[in-house]
Amino acid sequence: MKKYEVKFKDLFEKKYLVEAESKFDAVNKGMEKYLNESEVLNENDFCEAKIFVDELIPDVDDYIFDSKYKTFDYYFRNALMDLCLAHSWHDFCKEEIIELIHELPWDEFSCDGHMDFEHVYETEVDSTDDIIKLKFGDLFGQKGIKIHSNIIEKVPGCQNLSVQYELWLLEDFSFAAVQRRHIKSSDNENGDYIFADIRFIFDEDYFDLIDDIYFVDFLDDIEEFMNYNMD
Repeated sequence: MKKYEVKFKDLFEKKYLVEAESKFDAVNKGMEKYLNESEVLNENDFCEAKIFVDELIPDVDDYIFDSKYKTFDYYFRNALMDLCLAHSWHDFCKEEIIELIHELPWDEFSCDGHMDFEHVYETEVDSTDDIIKLKFGDLFGQKGIKIHSNIIEKVPGCQNLSVQYELWLLEDFSFAAVQRRHIKSSDNENGDYIFADIRFIFDEDYFDLIDDIYFVDFLDDIEEFMNYNMD
C-alpha cells in the first residue's frame, strides 16, 4: 500500500490522505471521502471538481516495521535501510533510495525469525580430497551471513591468488566489510587442490571499497539473496 494525497478543487480546495494500491484506487477512496464531507447533491455537481493525485514520498520512519514478532526480515530491512542511506550514491537522492528498498519483495520474504548464520574464520584451509580441513580465528566474535560480494579479481602476476570484497550481516544486525584472499595450490600429477581463504575486516565503507557497483545492481543482488533464502 502506498500513501497518496488526493486534492479536489471546486470553490475551495479539499485534501485527503489515503492509502491505496494505485492512483486509480486512491481517486476512488478520495471520492468517497469527498462525497461524505461535501454537500454534493448529484454526480453533475461532483464532476465540476478538479481532481489531483500525488503519491507521497515516504520518510524513513514509514518503512520501519511495526511488528509484534520481530523476525529476521524486521531487523534486516531496517539495517539495510540504514546502511544504504549512510552511503552517498551517485544520482540517487534519499527519497529514491527509500523507495527502491521499499520495492524489494518484503511480503514474500519470510524466514520465521531465523537465518543460517555461520561461524566465520580468519583463515580456512581445505583440499579436494578432504585430507586437510583447518579453521583458525573467529573473525567477528559472533556468527554472520554473507549477503553480498563483488566480482572476484585476479591479482596481476599471481595466478593462484584472487581477491574479493564481501559484505557480512552479523547476528547483532550490524554489517562488516571483509576482504577475502583466496589462494589455490595444485598438484598437477594427481589433480588435487588445496584452497586457503584469508579474511580481513575493513573499517571503510563497503561501497567505497567496491566503488564500481551501481545502486540498482546492488539491490538486484540483495533481491537474489532474498529469493534464495525464502521459505
